[in-house]
Amino acid sequence: MENEPYQSQRNYQQQAAEYLSQALEYDEQSENHELAIALYKKGIEELEKAINLNIDPNDQRALDLRTKMRKNLAMARERVEILQKLIQTDSNPVIKVHVRPTKVQRPLRPRSIGSAPSSASSNCRSRVMSPAPASASSMRLTSKLKQPPPQTINNRIKELPSTANARKIPTQNQSQRISLKLPNVEPKLVSYILNEVIENRPHVKFDDI
Repeated sequence: MENEPYQSQRNYQQQAAEYLSQALEYDEQSENHELAIALYKKGIEELEKAINLNIDPNDQRALDLRTKMRKNLAMARERVEILQKLIQTDSNPVIKVHVRPTKVQRPLRPRSIGSAPSSASSNCRSRVMSPAPASASSMRLTSKLKQPPPQTINNRIKELPSTANARKIPTQNQSQRISLKLPNVEPKLVSYILNEVIENRPHVKFDDI
């Protein structure tokens, strides 16, 4: 008969431990907080029953077990309150309101009629209005026009091969030099670009392209 209160206390404590262990599993996995709260509450009920039992004040085992169950009861209640707050915050999501900043319109400054043009516009106009420098080919052409024409047709025939050969020699030398610098480019493309440069602007080098 003396061991009956202690045994009843032990039974309630074991039942409470089963509920609390299941509640901890759901709580750690964060799968179902509501089910964890329900299991915590069942464990709390079993602990309260065990604590409210009349035990022998001289039974040290019963006293130690009651002290232990009171600590577990306080922790279980605290955990239930935390989970209830989490559920409440999840059910009431915070709505973020994005406020667009108002644009401040600055008054436009009127342009003065007699104001000088900007440097960029003046530079552009100077480039457009200034005549392009005369190329070397045009200078050669004017110098040839000033010279008196050849007297006989035979002299023209003799001069044409020499001028043709003079034009071909730098073209061939320059094309060979560039073909060595550009081994991965087609020779046709190199010769085409070279001919365009020499015929149009002989003072331009191939490295400038």
